[in-house]
Amino acid sequence: MSSKSWPEDLRSWTATRLLRAHIGLLWLLVTGCMLAAGPVPMVSGALLAAILIAQFRLWDDLADRAWDARHNGPRVLTASVHGARFGWLCAGAALPVLALFWHWDAAGRLGAYLFLCGAMGGLYLVEPPRALRVPLVLLKYPFFVWLAAPSLSLQAALALWGALAAYELLTYDSIHPGTSTMNLADMPASDAFEACNCYLCGADAADALVTGQDDLTGKPGRFSFVQCRRCGMAYQSPRLTLDWVKHYYDDEYIAHRKKTDWGWLTPFYQRAMRKHDLGKLAMVDRALRLSPGQKVLDIGCGAGTFLLELVTRDKVAATGVDFKDLSHLPAIKQLDFRCGLLADQDLAPGSFSLITMWHFLEHDYDPNATLARCRDLLAPDGRLVIEVPRLDSLSFKLYRERWPGLQAPQHTVLYSRASLLAMAEKQGLVVEEYLPWGAFPAYFYLFAGFAFKLLRGRGLNLDKAILPYFLGQVLLAPVLLFERRLNLAMQTVICRRAP
Repeated sequence: MSSKSWPEDLRSWTATRLLRAHIGLLWLLVTGCMLAAGPVPMVSGALLAAILIAQFRLWDDLADRAWDARHNGPRVLTASVHGARFGWLCAGAALPVLALFWHWDAAGRLGAYLFLCGAMGGLYLVEPPRALRVPLVLLKYPFFVWLAAPSLSLQAALALWGALAAYELLTYDSIHPGTSTMNLADMPASDAFEACNCYLCGADAADALVTGQDDLTGKPGRFSFVQCRRCGMAYQSPRLTLDWVKHYYDDEYIAHRKKTDWGWLTPFYQRAMRKHDLGKLAMVDRALRLSPGQKVLDIGCGAGTFLLELVTRDKVAATGVDFKDLSHLPAIKQLDFRCGLLADQDLAPGSFSLITMWHFLEHDYDPNATLARCRDLLAPDGRLVIEVPRLDSLSFKLYRERWPGLQAPQHTVLYSRASLLAMAEKQGLVVEEYLPWGAFPAYFYLFAGFAFKLLRGRGLNLDKAILPYFLGQVLLAPVLLFERRLNLAMQTVICRRAP
């Protein structure tokens, strides 16, 4: 039982559930849509949007008290002894809404509002599965716009419904928490870190650049990236030791793809993953034409699906290296898989026609040694394909400390175009082609960065985020058509051995 007074409970609820940045932005979106869609007075429209959002957010919290008690801790409506008063407040909010509609002489809007209330009430009474209820409940927000402008065309109404529903799905509370299995007590201590110098020029003088967190899973810790004063290379310093950083590559790490069942969205997930692998194949085709029997090496091979696609198409002999034992995965079982570091593998020099590193080099604790080994492993006419996030990109400027390319603490180096080219040339590699894009979709960084900004280190629950991910991709499709020209997030180099 709470000992708070009713005003204290109300202030607490308002501060924690209503006065939030994403609710404020939602209010601006709904108000703007109302004003753009119909003859609604500005003040009345803004007031109507605020009352509707507050009323239905309060209604959601009242209906979810039992759920919150089990999953979301002691929210004020869960612990409050004044729950009935919140119910009267929710009902009382209908009076100014009805008054505003009556002022506009819109009997049809009154009926639509009452229908919406009845539909919401029926939805909560029926209690469908939460995965279905969430998107249905969120449809109330675009419905608010239609209430104020019922004469909207079908195309405009669908656009508003899609945009507002997708926005609210992106910011919906159940997108977090993430999948972290580490406790705050497991926060890395000072002896878990080691100092390191610039990977490019070896200098130890650097300036602070940005501090990041493990935004994807919400594991504890803050990790500093610096920029070399001499050459401009950006890297993590101090960095976790190898023994410690392994804790941040758990079984749910996205590249390992342990989870394959995404419910009714599984076909979309599978299509996206195969499209990613096909994008890698297209990148390989830019580099060289493979013949049956030629050897291919993928460093940081992850789930191995790309190599399997390559084996199926070109009949090559494929080897995959990953520091984590992934031998149980279906694709890996059909490949020559080596568990461990590249430096520990017994591989013949000059034997590989193609070596690929898809988002591996930014994880590497010794990229100079890896690139030198790759140079030695390449056949005289072989090619090396490297894809990494691009530091000097639009997405980094947008998100900074929440940029997905930080992926702290797993990423040890942040490559700009200049530093990536310099690293390759330093190790005797000739860059044949530089591409300001990659096989990995830049949209993932746009989506994840936006989510990380909202969640602030609490971790992204992929089960909850997958639907808004695909919805957002549809909405941004016109922009993504120009991905190769916009320098959004990725970069790729195709290299050969220097003469």
